Amino acid sequence: MEDVTVRWRRVVVGVALVLIACNPDALQLESSPRLTPTQSSGAAPAAVAVGDWSPLAPAPAGWYRPEGAFWIKDRLVVVAGSTAQTWERETNQWRVIAEIPQADECEGCGYSEVVVWTGKKLLMWGGGFSYRSPDGTAHTGVAVDLHGRVEPLPEAPIPVRWWHQAVWTGEEMIIFGGGRDSHARKDGAAYDPSARTWRMLRKAPVGGYANSLIWTGQEMITWGGIRDSKGAQGFPSGFVSKGAAYNPKSDTWRLLPPSNLDPRGWHTAVWTGEEMLVWGGVAEPRSDCYDCGYGDDAAAYGPRPTAGEPFRPVHSRDGSNTLLFGQETR
Repeated sequence: MEDVTVRWRRVVVGVALVLIACNPDALQLESSPRLTPTQSSGAAPAAVAVGDWSPLAPAPAGWYRPEGAFWIKDRLVVVAGSTAQTWERETNQWRVIAEIPQADECEGCGYSEVVVWTGKKLLMWGGGFSYRSPDGTAHTGVAVDLHGRVEPLPEAPIPVRWWHQAVWTGEEMIIFGGGRDSHARKDGAAYDPSARTWRMLRKAPVGGYANSLIWTGQEMITWGGIRDSKGAQGFPSGFVSKGAAYNPKSDTWRLLPPSNLDPRGWHTAVWTGEEMLVWGGVAEPRSDCYDCGYGDDAAAYGPRPTAGEPFRPVHSRDGSNTLLFGQETR
């Protein structure tokens, strides 16, 4: 395992929207956007938003925290609990792909699985999810195609856990971290759908719970999250500001360089094609609430040395703790 000496850099945060439904023909980002100065000295100007909104029809299955949402073949595919459903833009109509029968019926059953899209099928695994197949056997994971055909996955070599995360590499679904007998587990497994086989990951140098997890095209990067211990009444005793990168080809981990961000958990991270952007999250663990003390700063990490800009403070035009990441998928 090798340390690397590439830099983190501060990034400026602008005004943001989380889009539920937007007319892409009406939403246009100009090459020279109109800028409106802020009242606060030193704050970066923000581009004026254009475009309009249109509501979606109510979905058959709602959920406070959907397990996955994907734009696939001109349709929105949402996994909510144990229901997979699609929304068609042309008709503004929803259709249930599959209602996956669960082996157990309980308050915590049928949700919190991880979901990835392979390009052919949805892969779901873990959490309270447990598929009951026609022969009555229970399975912790399934593959579902867009026609609603459900196929159980082979049993994984790791125990079921909650609040784990997963990435799709183009060849494997890699599952990492989560909580079971202890928080911030350091183990994981990778599933190859073409061979229908699992393999264990080498144990990570950091845990994964309330962390971020992204795929760069070559490595899986985990950053932040809670310490591998519990505070009062099961609440986090603290967070970390460290991370590691995993190479599936060599089954090796490397530590990331120290970050200039404060320790945090339940933050957001995305991959730009060159850098990982980390933003927000919970910075102050307290025994009376999980999500107190929001962080509104951000930083960028590049696996390869880049020119980058010097560290600089982050500003939000209206003081809100939101960030826009746009992506168009074909």
